[in-house]
Amino acid sequence: MPNRTQKGISQQLSYCLRKSKLAVGHSNIVIREFKLSLLKTIRENLCLEWNLKVENSFHG
Repeated sequence: MPNRTQKGISQQLSYCLRKSKLAVGHSNIVIREFKLSLLKTIRENLCLEWNLKVENSFHG
């Protein structure tokens, strides 16, 4: 009887570990995508600002 509960507990633990690894992997992907989109947005905004400054300096 104790063996069965130990086996059940260890199976549950390994299942939880697998689930948490998947969750951590997924959150890493989400974070990476978020960082990339954030960098893209920053770059686009900087380009827009730069273009506006260049245009203003030509027209001014």
